[in-house]
Amino acid sequence: MGIPFECDLCHFRNVTRRNPVVTDARDAMTLITIRRASLDAMWAREPQTVQSNLSRAVRDHRDATSVCSLDFGELPYLPHHEIKDRVGMTMAAYVLHASRRAGNYTRNVQFETVRKTPTWINSMHDAGETYTGAPVANASPMVEPFESHSPARGKWFSRFMRGVKLRMGEVKYQNEPLTSEMVLALDQLLTAEWFGTTDERERERLEELMCFVLIGFGTSLRGEEVPLVSIRGMKYFWLETEGASDPYIMVALYGRFKGETGFRWHCLPISDSSRSNIPFRRWIAQLMHRRTVVQGRVEGWLFVKKDGETKAQIRDYDGDFSTYMGLLKETRPELFSVGTLMEHFSLRRSMRRGAVLMTTGKVSSTVVNMINRWRTKEGAKGSAPGLSMEQTYTNMRDVMHLMIEYSKAL
Repeated sequence: MGIPFECDLCHFRNVTRRNPVVTDARDAMTLITIRRASLDAMWAREPQTVQSNLSRAVRDHRDATSVCSLDFGELPYLPHHEIKDRVGMTMAAYVLHASRRAGNYTRNVQFETVRKTPTWINSMHDAGETYTGAPVANASPMVEPFESHSPARGKWFSRFMRGVKLRMGEVKYQNEPLTSEMVLALDQLLTAEWFGTTDERERERLEELMCFVLIGFGTSLRGEEVPLVSIRGMKYFWLETEGASDPYIMVALYGRFKGETGFRWHCLPISDSSRSNIPFRRWIAQLMHRRTVVQGRVEGWLFVKKDGETKAQIRDYDGDFSTYMGLLKETRPELFSVGTLMEHFSLRRSMRRGAVLMTTGKVSSTVVNMINRWRTKEGAKGSAPGLSMEQTYTNMRDVMHLMIEYSKAL
C-alpha cells in the first residue's frame, strides 16, 4: 500500500507510551479510533490496486530469485521498533472525533468541515519548535514550497484523509432558488405589513429585508456581498441614473469580494423596468430616504446592525426571510413545487441561484459573466483594483447598456 502499517496495540503504545488498561473506557475508545484510522488509511487505495501490486511483487520476487542469487536484505525492512508516532495517529484521532459532531443537514458534519482540522494542526507545527521554513527544491507552484515536520503533511496522513472522504462521502445541499413570482409575492406581503404599522423601527426592518432581497436578486450577488452596499455610492449616482433615458439604479459596493484581492468598488445596475415589473426602485428609494434624509447619513453601509454603524450580516435578516417564505408557502402554495425544501431557502444563495435561473436563455453569456464577475475578459471591467468609485463607473459606462439587460430579464 506504500504506507507504514502497525497493529492497534503498537499504535496505542506509540501515542501513549504505555499498554492499554482493559477496564479503562478512554483506552478502549483510543483503540477503536486507532482501528478506524488504520482502516481509512488502507482503504484510500482500491482493493484491485493493492492486490495487483501484491501479485506483481510475488511474481517478480519468484522469477528473479529462481535464476539469481539475491540478498533478501536489500528489500526494505517493514517492522519499526522505535516507540514513536511517526504517521500522525494522534492527529488522526482529532480528525475522526471532529467527524462525529452533529451536522446541519446530515447526522454528522460533512468532510468539507472535517478537513479543516488538519489546517490548525499544520499551523501549530509550523509555528512551534519543529519549524524549519526551508524551501523545497523543485516544488510545484500550486503548493507551499516549504518544508514542514507536521505529520498532517505526510503520506500516511494524506492517505488517511482520502480514506475518510471516501468513507464519509459528500452530501451537497443547494439553496432553493428564489423566482420572480416569489419576489413579487414577498413584495405584496411586506407592503401590506408596512402600511399596517406606524412603528418606524418595524417599517425600517421591512425595508431592509426587502431591499436585501431585491439588491441580491437584481444584481445576482451572493448573500455575504449584499451588506457591502455603500450609501455614498448609491447617493452619488442616484439622480443621474433616475433621470436617464432608460432609468436604472446603480448599486455601488465597496469591499473584499470572493475570488478577488484587495478592496474594490463594484457598480452593478438594476433596471427600473424588469420583465416581471419588480418594484426595485420603490423599496430602495424608501430605504435611501430613511438613511439620508431621516437619519442624515451620507457615509457608511446601507445595511447596518441596530447600533446604526456596524455593517450587517446575513444572519441579521435570514431568520425573517425564512419566516416570510414559510408564510408564502401557506398563502401561495402554487409558487412552490412539490419537492421544494423550505428549510433550504436562505439569503446566502437563493437570490443568486434564482436570478441565474430566471435569466438563463434570456440574456447572453457575456452579460451573465459581467454581472457575476466571473473571470472572463468582459467580467474584469468595472472591478480593477485601486480605482475610485468614479473611475470604476467611467470604466464600465460603455458596457452599461449590456449589463442592464440582466435585471430587465427578471
